[in-house]
Amino acid sequence: MGGTKRTLMQRRKAILAMGLLAALGCANTSNMPKVITPDRPTPPKGIRLAVLPVESDGFPEVAEWVSNLLSDVRVSGVDEYFKTRVALEVVQLSIECVDANAKCYTQVGKSLQANRLLMAVVTGGSGRRRDRSLKVRVILFDVDKGAEITSAEKQFKNKDEALADAEDLVNRALGESRQASATPPGKHP
Repeated sequence: MGGTKRTLMQRRKAILAMGLLAALGCANTSNMPKVITPDRPTPPKGIRLAVLPVESDGFPEVAEWVSNLLSDVRVSGVDEYFKTRVALEVVQLSIECVDANAKCYTQVGKSLQANRLLMAVVTGGSGRRRDRSLKVRVILFDVDKGAEITSAEKQFKNKDEALADAEDLVNRALGESRQASATPPGKHP
C-alpha cells in the first residue's frame, strides 16, 4: 500500500504543478501574441437612393413602364443608386408598416439603408367594372428628414394614356430631365 500512496501523491503533485503553470501562463500576457481585429468597414459616405419597382395587378404594363422610367432617373446630390428587388408594398409588409405616410416611408428607407426613396404607386380608378381609369403617383422621399422632397400625381383615362404621359409625370415629379429617353411598351420611335 505504501507504493499506491506514493503514486497517488505524485499524481496530485503533477496535477497541482500543471494547474500552477497554467495559472502563471495566463497571468503573463507580455509574451502572448496580440490579436488584431479587422476594422469594420465604414458605410459609404454620401446619399444612397433606393429605386423601388412598381407593381400593379390591374395595370402591369403601366407599372413596368414606370419602373423602367424610375430606374433611368438621375437626381442631383445622389452619390449611389440601387434598385431594390421588391416593391414598396412587400417592404412595408416585411417591416409591418403598411400605411402610405411619412413614418412608414422612413422605416422603409431605413430598412433598405437608403437616404432617399424613389417610388411610384399605380392605383385603379373608381373600381366600377367598365372604369379603366388609373392614377399614378411618383414620390421622391427623404428618409433622413422623414418627408417628401417632391411628388406628382395624375389621373389617366386608360393605360394607353398613362403609357404615353408617364415620362412627363416622372419629370414633373422630380423637377429634372432624365438623361435617357426610353420608348413605352408597344410604341416605336
